[in-house]
Amino acid sequence: MNKKRRRKLHVVFGMSLMIAGMTAAAACGGEIQAKKKVMPKKIRISGAAESSTFRMSVGDSKKIGYSVAPSKAANKKVTFTTSNKKVAKVTSKGIIKGVKEGRATVTIRSKAKKAVKAKRQMLLKPFPIQRRRSCLRRPEILS
Repeated sequence: MNKKRRRKLHVVFGMSLMIAGMTAAAACGGEIQAKKKVMPKKIRISGAAESSTFRMSVGDSKKIGYSVAPSKAANKKVTFTTSNKKVAKVTSKGIIKGVKEGRATVTIRSKAKKAVKAKRQMLLKPFPIQRRRSCLRRPEILS
């Protein structure tokens, strides 16, 4: 049998199985309904980035927490982007790394429905300077 004929037989056989299944379900009084895919409606940001402005130091890395609502959504995959790659970089896993001092906005967008998104503004500050106490003590005055 050549490939074209074999492919036609597979299609015909598959269609006959589908029709037989539908007629069997209808004969038993069951309804035939296609499952509707539940689309995401909202993305919530959680954790440290929950406030309206998210602060971190240059050089730090933090994972941004999120959840997709409703919980029964068919495709919960999201993408992460940043408005200023010179200030902050974000990976596909949601790990934000501060590169330079400044402001940037991180956007989490649903892959299934592009209109569903959440944004957080970030403020990056330089490393805090840790001051060490002097090891030198005042010389004792001898009397």
